[in-house]
Amino acid sequence: MSILVHCCDQPDHILLVQYFIRDSTHGAFQVETITTSNPEVAIAQYQSTDPISIVVVEYPRDVAATIEQLRAHPNFGDAILLIITGRPQHYQALSSATVLIGDKIDQLRMLNAALAHCNAI
Repeated sequence: MSILVHCCDQPDHILLVQYFIRDSTHGAFQVETITTSNPEVAIAQYQSTDPISIVVVEYPRDVAATIEQLRAHPNFGDAILLIITGRPQHYQALSSATVLIGDKIDQLRMLNAALAHCNAI
């Protein structure tokens, strides 16, 4: 089973991601939610023995530093990264095939693209 890690402190966003992943992948993905308002600290403390396929981080303080931190982390280095920010236009240069940056209205499209990349849908 593939794992999606979601760093967020907004209950409605947490439920949205969980329902979307469950309905889209028919149980092929497990969602691990880290409820936090400081995703950088949560990322540094995260430990798992399972490979992580997708990481969703909502509203990090520093998008570029968060991407670097995720890439350096042993669990997240090969994952597809979805970064939700209130200022996506400032970070579009950081987007790539495995790093998607957008606003909260882009979240479901970004999740869909990441799942398609993982061949989960």
